[in-house]
Amino acid sequence: IGSLQAAPSLRVLNVTLRGKVHAAGAQALVALRNAAALQSLTIELQETGIGVDGAIALAGIKGAAALQHLNLNLCNNEVGPIGAQVLASLKDAPKLQSLSLNLAFNHVGAAGAESLAGLKMSPTLHTIHLSLEENDIGTPGAQALASLGQAPSLRTLSLHLDDNLVGPAGVLALTTLRNHPHLQALSLGLSANGVQDAGAEALSLLKDTPSLRYLNLNLRYNNISEIGAHAIALLRSAPHLHTLILNLERAPDENAVGPIGAQCLSLLKEAPSLHTIQLDLYNNNVGDAGAIALATLGECPRLKSLSMNLGCNNIGPAGGVALGSLSKHTNLQILSLDLYSNKVGCTGAQALSNFRSMTQLQNLSLNLAQNSIGAAGAQALSLIREAPRLHTFSLDLYNNGLGAAQAAELAKLKDAPSLQILSLNLGRNGLMDAGTQALASFKDAHSLHSLTLGLCNNKVGAVGAKALASLRLARSPRALSLDLFSNNIGTKGAEALLCLKSQPYLHLISLDLSNN
Repeated sequence: IGSLQAAPSLRVLNVTLRGKVHAAGAQALVALRNAAALQSLTIELQETGIGVDGAIALAGIKGAAALQHLNLNLCNNEVGPIGAQVLASLKDAPKLQSLSLNLAFNHVGAAGAESLAGLKMSPTLHTIHLSLEENDIGTPGAQALASLGQAPSLRTLSLHLDDNLVGPAGVLALTTLRNHPHLQALSLGLSANGVQDAGAEALSLLKDTPSLRYLNLNLRYNNISEIGAHAIALLRSAPHLHTLILNLERAPDENAVGPIGAQCLSLLKEAPSLHTIQLDLYNNNVGDAGAIALATLGECPRLKSLSMNLGCNNIGPAGGVALGSLSKHTNLQILSLDLYSNKVGCTGAQALSNFRSMTQLQNLSLNLAQNSIGAAGAQALSLIREAPRLHTFSLDLYNNGLGAAQAAELAKLKDAPSLQILSLNLGRNGLMDAGTQALASFKDAHSLHSLTLGLCNNKVGAVGAKALASLRLARSPRALSLDLFSNNIGTKGAEALLCLKSQPYLHLISLDLSNN
């Protein structure tokens, strides 16, 4: 690989190595710095045993004269604080503008984090991505990394600090990043860091970042209650923020955001510039009251994309009906609702089918697994085929007590006028061969290019497998994925599915036939 340095026109190079590369292999890669025209370099060395000596060697890449973009994945290599210290010298690369450095699981500690903060001295770096998951950096390490906000050319900063015992004090330090006048995109991975409500209240200060457009906060497993949710909702006053990604997933023994916290978060609809909201409230006891409040996020004046994970939240039919009212917000182009293991039932499913009236909707994802939607609910959801511009649709109806008749109803999705990509999960629904035969009619779909069918645990036999094999006759197939895990298709069914390879236009085939 090192001999590639002699390629006179080499500008972009991606190198992925597996196994035991060791320090000697890393040393050989450093020769790439001599490639005179090389502008973008990615080196993947995850868990390859390069150690401290390998990190020291790779720091020599800073001598690459034309290098502008560098991505080093050194996850799980025991580089330690010394390795982190020498890698911080990459700041001296003369033309480096973008640096992505993955040092997760490397025991760099607070000392290593303090060294990496030295990247702020680079006069040219405008994008920095640091992955430091599970490195015991603690509060002092987070406080040191906060000084990256002093990097003169910084526009984009991503810090993945999950599982580091950062605590509220470390989070408070990180909020000083708001003082950078030109910072436009900020991602903070703070999962399982003991952030708590005090840390959430501190994060609300990021609303004062003058140029901030994009904000991603991963606060999963941090014991945040309605108090923290109220504070985070203050981010709505950030004047230029157009994208907000927020993960507040709760561990079973933690405080919950609850319905009051959900009502607070619904105030994000007042944000003047937000066009994209992704909100993960999995297992937060928001209930129907919380769902009703969150449905009003559709009132956000510029909103084009809305994603909410509300799985395991005790949401019933009333909450489902409220979420169905998002259909009246016709500017939405992308909508994702994860309602896994709630109780929206037939009534909620029927309300959600109103999404078919959304004239701008192009991408829709609905997870209604384990919601007891019943036959009428499945029939209603099949009407989403009437959405005029829908080209990507993912529908998860795992374990909803459906049968062959409901599979036949859902197969009518083939008539959707613009649908190009469909993922339909009907696992554990007792479809048997008759239901699978009905789904084989997707071969007659007008414009479908990619089809994924989840059919695990459905008592499908060889007859059903043979029916699915007819999908090779589809009009415009490009990709087909069939999950038939834990059925009864046997040897004859498997042999029938082999004929799928005879379709010349089917570029990608994925089959899960295990436990058959």
